[in-house]
Order: sequence, then C-alpha cells, then structure tokens
Amino acid sequence: MTGITIITPTGGRPEAFALCEFWMRRQTWAGERQWIVVDDSAPETACTMRQEIVRPRPIWQPGENTQARNLLAAFPLIRNGKIVIVEDDDWYAPAYLEIMASRLDAAPLVGERNARYYNVATRQYMTCPNVKHSSLCQSAFRIEAIPKLTSICESAKKFLDIELFKMCPDQRLYENSGTCIGIKGMPGRKGIGSGHRSGAHAGWKPDPNLSMLQSWVGDDADAYRGYGERPC
Repeated sequence: MTGITIITPTGGRPEAFALCEFWMRRQTWAGERQWIVVDDSAPETACTMRQEIVRPRPIWQPGENTQARNLLAAFPLIRNGKIVIVEDDDWYAPAYLEIMASRLDAAPLVGERNARYYNVATRQYMTCPNVKHSSLCQSAFRIEAIPKLTSICESAKKFLDIELFKMCPDQRLYENSGTCIGIKGMPGRKGIGSGHRSGAHAGWKPDPNLSMLQSWVGDDADAYRGYGERPC
C-alpha cells in the first residue's frame, strides 16, 4: 500500500488542533503515514503524534495570510507520492484518508464539490455552490502536482484551491461524501475565508441546537457544543 503525506498548516489554534489530532488518530488508513505540521505562530502548537514540525519565520502577525508560504515550507519534506491537505480546524470522518488515498489512484488531483461549512460560534451552516473546484480542506494530489502548486503558491494568489483546479485539468471532482466539514468560528486565529468573520453570513442558515451538525457528523457534534453563541 502506497504511503500518504498529510500537510497541516497551523498556528494560534490550540483547541482546534487538539481536535484535529483526535480526528487523525482514529483514521482507518492502515498504510504508511507521514504528517507534516507547519506552525508559524507563538506560542508553539503542542503536537503529540510524532509529526514532523516546520516553524517558518518570521512568525505570523494578525492580518497576514501565510498559507502559501507555509505550504511551500512543507513541500521539501514530502516522502510519499500521495498528499492530503488536512486543515487544522475542520472535521474529518474516520475513513477520510482511506477514501482520498484510493481516489488518487484514478487522478493526480481529487476533491469534492459543494463543500459543507459550519460556523460553531454563530451556529450557522451552508452548502457551498463550488462545482468547479474543491476546498483545500478536502483536496488531495499526487506528487506530480507539486510543481503547479508551487507556482500557484509563489504567485501570491489568495485562494489556492481555486487556482489549483484551474491549472490542473487532469483532475477528478466527486460529489460531497460528508467525510469532511469545513468548521468555522473556532477560538484563536481566524481563517482567510469569509465564513470565519461576522457580517459575512449571507446564505447561511441557523442551527441553534446543532441539529444539522449532528445530522452531518453524528455524536462528534458534541465536541463543538461549547463554542456556540460567541462573537465570531
């Protein structure tokens, strides 16, 4: 079984990263697994699963978008032919890595349409209308896609996922499997997407009791109950 490399940029989100470790610890993937964590904040993020940790400098400052820089810092360490992006604040089902690794046998770039987002601070949800690209949090690629992704990261584009799927015609987009939920509104450093910010909720639907989240992730919704009804 071919190994996979996970890349997770992080920093300033200790609660979210602890959950990320929990979701990764229960994965059903049985092959070789390398996990690269790129942490560019202070204080340093606690990593407990023998990840390979990269600490780019200078450290992140509020208002900066260091996603591209941090991905570039991870690329030289990749040891496996299949790479899966796992974002630090999102939910992943136990079979996620196994599913994505299998899909990479069919195409060098894979992802899912119609991303599901949930803001745990405001208790709102939405299904995104993305049909031509996959959110980075639910994208995976083979090593041969690295040159194009490197070029995109070096071009200073904000939304790397959109550019990646534009530049790689040899791709496969799947219907949403429900194995990844883009979680917004966790404590700490905010993400670059609009769903992390207050006043950006057009198209979002209320879910005050976490009913929709529970329908998506089952009992895992309990992990997010303590973060609701806070300012985003």
